[in-house]
Amino acid sequence: GRHALLRAAADARDGEALFIAHDPTAWWGQCVVYGPPDDGGGPPLVPVQVLSLGSILWLAEEEEEEVDLLDLDIQGAELQLLRDAFEAGIMRRVRAVHVSTHSHALDRDMRALM
Repeated sequence: GRHALLRAAADARDGEALFIAHDPTAWWGQCVVYGPPDDGGGPPLVPVQVLSLGSILWLAEEEEEEVDLLDLDIQGAELQLLRDAFEAGIMRRVRAVHVSTHSHALDRDMRALM
């Protein structure tokens, strides 16, 4: 099979966002943020390319290949991203999904979606 490394963040839409680039030895909460940075002396923000799941999975669709595993840990945006992906019909080539969630409510909503 083929592998692809994409240097981008995943989200519900394509574009650009700010990524919190903090020290991973002190905090693992790296995430994408939208809007202007605050001036409160927080962690550094780095502009990054953002790709929708549809754009990411387009390679598999184009090559008529299967995605064996889709692993998502995008700090609470998983539900909206997957909901949009299912509605767009782009999950048909994905065999298995692993989602890291951070709340019981999100777990419940993810189970209902699947």
